[in-house]
Amino acid sequence: MRALNDPRIEFTQDHILVTLDRWTKLATLSGSFTIPYSTIRDATVEAPRIPGVTEQWFHGLHVPGVVAKGRFLGWKGARRFLWIERATTRALRLKLLAHPNYDEVVLGTPDADALLKKLDAARKGLL
Repeated sequence: MRALNDPRIEFTQDHILVTLDRWTKLATLSGSFTIPYSTIRDATVEAPRIPGVTEQWFHGLHVPGVVAKGRFLGWKGARRFLWIERATTRALRLKLLAHPNYDEVVLGTPDADALLKKLDAARKGLL
């Protein structure tokens, strides 16, 4: 599923900007979005889990066990944006509080550890 470009992730003074290209927006029926630092409750790096057959997705690309890219409805109604595929071994997981669109964002990327360090620096005002 490498036909879709990975999101571009930028750290600004007060938020993360997740930018999707036009084909990715079309395939996932999602747009680019921001995550204010004030809404981040927890940030970790972990091995991601692709949602199964019985889990709901709102908009996006979902092949159970293979790929999950787009907006999903998680357990107990959690609104999630997932960007993971079978080959993904590391993902930046953000648990959010009072975000207008998502309760959780999981971005699968080989440099998830570096992103977490950048996020920590940005939240401390060091970027």
